[in-house]
Amino acid sequence: MRIQYSVLLRLCWLPLLLPVVLQAEALRHQVTTQPLGSLWVQPTYSAPATVVQDRIATLSAEVGGQLLQLPQRVGEPVAAGALLAQIDCRHYEFLRQRSETELEALKVQLDFAKQQLQRAESLTTNMAEEQRQQRQMQATLLQVQYQGGAVAVAQAKLDQQHCQITAPYAGVVVANLVAVGELVSPGTPLLRLLPQQRAEVEALVLPDQLALLRESEAIIFSGFNRLYPLQLRAVLPWIEAPGRSQQVRLSFSDAVATPGESGRLEWRSLQHYLPARYLLQREQAYGVMLAVGGKAVFVPLPEALEGRLAALDLALLNAASEVITSGAQLLQNGDLLEITRRDE
Repeated sequence: MRIQYSVLLRLCWLPLLLPVVLQAEALRHQVTTQPLGSLWVQPTYSAPATVVQDRIATLSAEVGGQLLQLPQRVGEPVAAGALLAQIDCRHYEFLRQRSETELEALKVQLDFAKQQLQRAESLTTNMAEEQRQQRQMQATLLQVQYQGGAVAVAQAKLDQQHCQITAPYAGVVVANLVAVGELVSPGTPLLRLLPQQRAEVEALVLPDQLALLRESEAIIFSGFNRLYPLQLRAVLPWIEAPGRSQQVRLSFSDAVATPGESGRLEWRSLQHYLPARYLLQREQAYGVMLAVGGKAVFVPLPEALEGRLAALDLALLNAASEVITSGAQLLQNGDLLEITRRDE
């Protein structure tokens, strides 16, 4: 009889407990979550860019004469040391032969003067001393003349060598500036030579984006229907007046674009950001609402501003963090959640 009374008493309490249970269930907020890794973005920046080749050389004549040959055609690759132009060198060959002959004559005179000096030094009379001084002066004068003659021979040989213009490096002839048969003088431009060394990309970047460019591991040049990986080589240490930007130079990592080609420099930030639509404001701070253990947890983002991308601190958050993407507007810390998860 006592057991039946206890059971009856419990049954009487059920109607009173049911609203409490239902109320507890009603306090669970229905939300939708997504992993943070499917929401964050890494912004891409860009700037106009051009492929440049600074070392296009204009090769000029160093001696005068008639141009006899331009053996390399425009567009043909040439090896270092290859003949690019030939100037008529007969005049300079004659000058060399004459200089060598004059030098040989001076050598004979100098050798004879030295013999005479040695003979005068062997005499001991007063007249011999005067003679010795004269021989010494004559030998010294001939020595100076001989040295000048040696310089003239060296200059004549150099002029003769300058009749042939050779490639200072491997490259491609991009323009012939004179025609065979023309008379040229020292300083006359003959041709232009493009080196085969790698070209570079030149671009102007805003100063506040330079840090992002330096940190980026994914820099490309977007050219004519092709992407070229790049590496930052240098930032020029001054700000250009137009646009208040700084010039940067970047090297090609692999394939090289054609000098003169225009395109865009593009790079991606290593910093991860949360789009502004997922930000919430709680007590003067902007942040993100997470689902942790079935409860709402507000995580402030110190640098977040309304309507702008918010930088994420991956020391506090990770790709698996569950961000409440729907139903978060009225949530407070600790609210119970009924969660619907989306993978992306």
